[in-house]
Amino acid sequence: MLEVILPQPIKLKSWNPMPGAVLQRPEHAMRIAAIAAEWTQIEFSMINLLAGSYGQTLYNESGPYEAQHNPVAVAAMQAAETIRSRLKLLDLTLGKMVTGTSVEAEWLAVRDNLQKRARERNKIVHGSWGIMINEPDELVMHTSDGYFKWTVRDFEDVLERLVTLRWAVVDLTSQITDAVHAGEIPQGIMGPITGWLSDRADGSMEA
Repeated sequence: MLEVILPQPIKLKSWNPMPGAVLQRPEHAMRIAAIAAEWTQIEFSMINLLAGSYGQTLYNESGPYEAQHNPVAVAAMQAAETIRSRLKLLDLTLGKMVTGTSVEAEWLAVRDNLQKRARERNKIVHGSWGIMINEPDELVMHTSDGYFKWTVRDFEDVLERLVTLRWAVVDLTSQITDAVHAGEIPQGIMGPITGWLSDRADGSMEA
């Protein structure tokens, strides 16, 4: 497991957040963009995870699976506009299917990691950023807990954790695909997915 090293708190006498602050720290800005892009890849992997859980993959016994485009899984994930509602969707379908199987523990670990990394990503992408003129190698984030200085290394650590998470989702998809094709996990969660989409369309399920 990767060691999580947090950005260091600092004391400031005044705070003047600048909309273009990150542009004055191009190395930091590049990594913020990379973090946002990596999260998009994780969400794409979640679509494959959902599709793979009901057998919608090209299965290869001698090699890794190959995910097929699945319009139902794509529509379901797009309808779920927040990470909270996407995890709720996976709980409704995948979570119930893997209970008591060989992949249940792995699913719970990935789910927990998705929640943690989502909060971390959101903090960065939606952060209130500023700079200190006398600290050219850092960005400063203002939160309800105070001010924190972020170095390039801090952003790289977050990105590394996201990449590790994405591969964990990919590996889980492969394990679930194996279990589905071995008969350990039953296919047939289309009903819960389409029902979930119907509830979303009616506005009866909270995100």
